[in-house]
Amino acid sequence: MTAEDNVRTTDSNIQSRRPDCAGDKAAGKVEQRIKTAGSISRRRLWLFRLVAATVIPAVVLLAIEISLRIVGYGYSASAFRKTTLNGQASYCENYQFGRRFWPRTIAREFEPFIFAARKPAETYRIFILGGSAALGTPEPSYSFARCLEVMLRNQYPQVNFEVINIAITAANSHVVLPIARDCVRHGGNLFVVYLGNNEVIGPYGAGTIFAPLSDNMNFIRFDKAMQTTRIGQLLKNSLQTKQSQKTAPATWAGTAMFMENLIREDDADLDVVYKHFRKNLEDIAGIIRKGGADAILCSVGGNIKDCPPFASLHRTDLTDAEKEKWDNFYRQGAEHAVSGDNDLALQSYLAAGDIDSAYAELHFRIARAYEQSGLFEKARIEYILARQSDALRLRADNRINQIVREVAESFTGKGVYFVDSVKTFEENSLHDTPGEELFYEHVHLNFKGNYVLAETVFRRIEDILPTWIKSQRAALSIISRKQCAERLAYTEWDKYRITQKLLGTFLRKAPFTNRLDNDALVRHMEQNAADLRKSLDYPALESIQKQYVEAIRNAPSDWWLHWKYARFLTDVMKKPQGAAEQYRIVTELMPGSYLAHATYGLSLLKLGNADAAVIASQKALRIRPDCADAYHVMGVSCLNRGDTDNALKHFSREVQIRPDHAQGYNRMAIILDGRDEPDKAEEVYRKGLTFAAGDVTLNYNFALFLARQKRFDEAAEVLQLAQKANPSSPQLLMLLNKVRQAGKLR
Repeated sequence: MTAEDNVRTTDSNIQSRRPDCAGDKAAGKVEQRIKTAGSISRRRLWLFRLVAATVIPAVVLLAIEISLRIVGYGYSASAFRKTTLNGQASYCENYQFGRRFWPRTIAREFEPFIFAARKPAETYRIFILGGSAALGTPEPSYSFARCLEVMLRNQYPQVNFEVINIAITAANSHVVLPIARDCVRHGGNLFVVYLGNNEVIGPYGAGTIFAPLSDNMNFIRFDKAMQTTRIGQLLKNSLQTKQSQKTAPATWAGTAMFMENLIREDDADLDVVYKHFRKNLEDIAGIIRKGGADAILCSVGGNIKDCPPFASLHRTDLTDAEKEKWDNFYRQGAEHAVSGDNDLALQSYLAAGDIDSAYAELHFRIARAYEQSGLFEKARIEYILARQSDALRLRADNRINQIVREVAESFTGKGVYFVDSVKTFEENSLHDTPGEELFYEHVHLNFKGNYVLAETVFRRIEDILPTWIKSQRAALSIISRKQCAERLAYTEWDKYRITQKLLGTFLRKAPFTNRLDNDALVRHMEQNAADLRKSLDYPALESIQKQYVEAIRNAPSDWWLHWKYARFLTDVMKKPQGAAEQYRIVTELMPGSYLAHATYGLSLLKLGNADAAVIASQKALRIRPDCADAYHVMGVSCLNRGDTDNALKHFSREVQIRPDHAQGYNRMAIILDGRDEPDKAEEVYRKGLTFAAGDVTLNYNFALFLARQKRFDEAAEVLQLAQKANPSSPQLLMLLNKVRQAGKLR
């Protein structure tokens, strides 16, 4: 019998013994074990697959993240950075925070601040959140936050109030949400939110040039979260490298950057913007409450009477025939307005509006006509419609402010309060129509505007202060605006400086130059500046210096006062030694600020103390390795030693970091010209003027360079262009006359 037969016999025997119960049970157990083993194997297989798909990649990613951090790649995405003040652990601003939302070349930064890691006893800490209007642009030292702090300390001198302004230029709610999340970890008692102007043009907005609009909030938040990781930063940088960074602006150009991104009032993308704003604001309020602090949400004001629309668009379905009729009525209205026939002008404008009422500038012209007729309420409504229809959406509109109110009301009784800033501004304006009484230009508050807002917020704060603070109230009335100005050293020289800054930064540039009658407004402000300058005679300057000294005596730890006093001593009194001392004090008060150390270094350089200037600059570079001012100091130090090669390297690095640093180009061009390399020197001059076209010194030296080569016509052309940007510069005018005379003699 073969083995095969044996097997068959055995199989047969097994089959024949089926009735054997014991055998069946044994076979069943074996079969069950086999099935169980198979089931376990399958579970293990799926577990392995799950581990392979999740845990292993997570471990790999974690290892990459840790490795990138170890080698120093990337940046911290937190709003704060650790520092020390008088040996005490503290936090200050993180200059790198803005890189999460803006290209590195133009990333916005916080103004310097500092606070103790452990909040001192008897301290009430307030954080201010928002964009440039909350920051206090164009001069943050006179922001509503600063006025508010003066009011609180005057009313409750026994309480240590900390008002930390962590607003940032161009920020919208997408930017402010992570800032609020960082702030709640640091013992804030109250948050004041003044936010809404940048929802359309800020990151992830409908009219932005930065992170694009997306209807999916989860995607936006995932994108923001990725930028907090080194891996996410690496991926972003890699993608930017592949696409080339030519599209990223080299320098910050302000509101002019958004001129091509016009948004109609009925654009569906605005609904996405409003939806995102509501969700972000709800989450900001929720995070603040979860952190145990109170919140004040403010409606956001704007200049409607003295700020014409930046851009106007017709309705999309306007026919050519309708457009022709509209143009005729509009032109007739403008002609009647110029000739002084207001009634006919209004009739023509209204006729144009019957054809197409979407055009923002038409509403503004109608408002002016109503105002001249004494119909102020109708005028106010039309001014609002002009703001609503403005296609360059730089101002918070009615919908934004409605959302602020609704979000605050949804938290009624839960520690979130509403302040109607818009109503306050109306009550403090002629015919309830806010204009130049409160605003510098479109949204930024002047000193009176900041004081009025601070006073309104202050009254709300008094309602919610804890009993232990209320019981210590000392003053019966709020400090006056005049007294507040004295405490903050708001002087006649500062008014002049701010006016000049407004002209140079805003009003003489697009999109402001596109507004109706902007030239007349510029002439008006130039006259104001001239009048202020005339008033600054020697007795007035001495008085201003005393105001600074007195303000510092009352608040010696206020770094802003020392900073501004140093600037006054440098620019006006020509006392560089005194200015350097004030900047030194600033470095002691703000040790974590690269700006403080870099500026102190520049002041020492003016004194000829190059060695000390280098030490200060090295401190700045330890905080911020790409500090342009510090490289400038290093370059001048090398130049003073005759080391032109290294000087050129430092200056080249300076302008690489900050392409608008005219002083760096100026130094490089002078070195190259001195080396008898005129072609390279001219190339540097011209490159510098592409980024700093209005710089007086750079234009002056380039014109001299051209004149020495007998290129008088070119020199005159350079000076003429420079004089348009600096009409009050005697240097440019004198050199222009000399160049023209030399050209004639030739």
